[in-house]
Amino acid sequence: MRDELRRRRRQQLKKAARQERRGVVGPEVGLDRLRGLAFEAPSARVWAQLCAWVDALPGDDRLEVALGYLEAHLEAAGWPDALRTSAGLPQSWLRRAAAGRVAAVEHVAGGAWMRRFDFGEVEEVRLERGSPALWAAWAAAPWRSGLRSLALRDVAGLGGAGLATLLHPRAAWTALEELEVTRCGLDDPDAATLQAAALPALRRLDLRGNLLGPATRRALRAWADAQGIALLLENKEPRDEE
Repeated sequence: MRDELRRRRRQQLKKAARQERRGVVGPEVGLDRLRGLAFEAPSARVWAQLCAWVDALPGDDRLEVALGYLEAHLEAAGWPDALRTSAGLPQSWLRRAAAGRVAAVEHVAGGAWMRRFDFGEVEEVRLERGSPALWAAWAAAPWRSGLRSLALRDVAGLGGAGLATLLHPRAAWTALEELEVTRCGLDDPDAATLQAAALPALRRLDLRGNLLGPATRRALRAWADAQGIALLLENKEPRDEE
């Protein structure tokens, strides 16, 4: 078995070397960096860097060849399958998939270099741009149920309508523990959306920088206290008026 493994590894390295000599995979995709990473001791940190390297690849015919080159190096370095999963997925991949470009992401991440590709492994998402189509896609996405942290910061165009789509009561965010919706133009009526959302695991809610009046802030505090949720509204708030 060991002899067969060594033979396969030698064949993979020879194939990768031939590809590099032919110029099929060139320095423009950072192969020196790839080679260094692939032969480092396997770890979650190095895996995240490899995912970032793939994310920077040009989206042309060289992509498939480069992914095959990466696979050969990972096999030769003995990378364990347990590390080669979508747990190190770049944020940009998740955003692309959520925007409906799933096929393109699966082409990159669904190859043999990544042993298990599952958006359900992603636990944290940060977003600074969006659209009505994006909110609707996220509300229906099956991987949504595995998210533990969602941060929406200065997202132009979210507002109350986007929040209502994203947190529709039928769109259960069952694992979400931390939700940040800061400087997104939320107003008093949008508090009802938050209170009606299916967020059974929520423990921290950050609403700083929105347009919530004193009465709404008081109502949100009472609701958050009853639910055991740590609520952040403003760094320094004026005393609520009676």
